Amino acid sequence: MKHTQLQRPSIHKNLRTAALALTWMTINLSAQAGENEIPPNTNAWEAARLHVVDKDTQSLIANANDLYLKAIQKDFPEILTLNDLIGKDDYYFYPKEQADKFRADDAAVMASGTFFETIEENQPLGGVLNYVYVSKTPQFDPANKVCGLRIKFYNIPKPGQTVIPAATNEWERTQLFVIDKNTESIFLNANENYISSVQGNFPDIKSVINLVGRDDFYFYSSEDAVKFQADDKQVMTTGQGYTAIEGNQQQGGDLIYTYVEKYPLKNEAGETFGIRVTFFELPELEISGESNGKIDLTWPGVHSVYDLQESSNLSGGWTRVATEPVLADGVFKVTVNASENRFFRLRKK
Repeated sequence: MKHTQLQRPSIHKNLRTAALALTWMTINLSAQAGENEIPPNTNAWEAARLHVVDKDTQSLIANANDLYLKAIQKDFPEILTLNDLIGKDDYYFYPKEQADKFRADDAAVMASGTFFETIEENQPLGGVLNYVYVSKTPQFDPANKVCGLRIKFYNIPKPGQTVIPAATNEWERTQLFVIDKNTESIFLNANENYISSVQGNFPDIKSVINLVGRDDFYFYSSEDAVKFQADDKQVMTTGQGYTAIEGNQQQGGDLIYTYVEKYPLKNEAGETFGIRVTFFELPELEISGESNGKIDLTWPGVHSVYDLQESSNLSGGWTRVATEPVLADGVFKVTVNASENRFFRLRKK
């Protein structure tokens, strides 16, 4: 199945399409260095990609993390230290139209006291155009009055996501996980199943908006992320698909085993611009006992469109188990002869 059509979905439209005309009171508070404490990063991904900026009620910069400071220095070399940043506003760094938009969003957050997020263009004066995911959160003083806001953002791939195909059957709709990545293994898109699967351990991933621009290092251990991205690179370099059964354990989550397929995504010119990853969780094949070379296996009956296959290793040589499983009480059961170590998998018929 080849899906090369690109589109600019609605999630990539600014959530605010016009500057909001608001009447709001500002606290007469000028930005002061170190006014707000920037929390430490929670993982390696944040340390490498997450920009944090605090502003006062007049939208003057009150604090920022080192990553933001270094990013600004590329286009504004006069910003040598945090003190050079304190007290400046968006009009110093951005064209008036962008600065107007950013400050209108600031005002809306501080007036309403509610969280805001969007995907938008970000192009400093004299700099290159970037696309970013942005969240803005109001900050409150001890009297519970809004005293500013915290802005977090990170670069994302250019909007224009790949199209996730609609499920062709009920099993795909409920069981199949789909992820699209670009050539740097940065997430471009994902289906709702995958979004739901990460929310238990990463409640900040509320929708695909929060997923775009992240990578495997955000969700998995460094060891697993390195492995996953090496497999991605192999697929995109060779142009050939990849299949495997592998462990999948999100940070803070349980270890599950999945059947994974990866294949390159190509544009109309035949150029590889990314990769599509599909996988599903394997039913727990319960080895209930072995006696005289016999192994009992069970798995849920909902997987009726799959064959049970066996191999002496995980790298290939899979063959269909000759013994037909029996379905009873919603569970498939089969006893197979195994005179040596065997691996088992379910494969779509």
